[in-house]
Amino acid sequence: MPRSTEAVAERAAAATADVGGRTQAVLGLVMEADRHRDPTDMLAAICRKTVEIFECQRASVWFYSRRHDAFVPLADQGTPAHVAMKFVTFRYDLTNLPHVHEVAEGRTVVVTRGRSPADDELLDFCELHTVAIVPLRTDDDGVRGMLNVGLTEGAFSEDDLRAWLRDYREEHAQ
Repeated sequence: MPRSTEAVAERAAAATADVGGRTQAVLGLVMEADRHRDPTDMLAAICRKTVEIFECQRASVWFYSRRHDAFVPLADQGTPAHVAMKFVTFRYDLTNLPHVHEVAEGRTVVVTRGRSPADDELLDFCELHTVAIVPLRTDDDGVRGMLNVGLTEGAFSEDDLRAWLRDYREEHAQ
């Protein structure tokens, strides 16, 4: 079915506005992080802004601790207290975290229900429907931690997530 010129122009304008909005959101995230000199405050600001940008319910930053040989949560936004308490008694390490090898290779992973028993177990434990696990890279391109972005309902569009991450990386490359 042929599209009218007006319809195509409207879709192009909407797509341009979406990219502009996402770029502005990423710029806001960078500016917010830059305002905080204390690492704890900076990570908390990143979590708050991530919840805003993704329109998700939760975001948390985890770093890998060599001393504890496990991933340690450093900042969070939106995780209910009863869920956060689970992480006090349970350790995620290199042997029991689903997709840890993909994240270690620098790949973003979107975990959704019904893909594997391990994914469903992770989502049940976290009381989420979908979680995106985004590697946090070091200056030498290694992976030091991860940003987890969680939805209690629905799923991320992997294309939208890739576009957001591309915009974020471009902003940080400058």
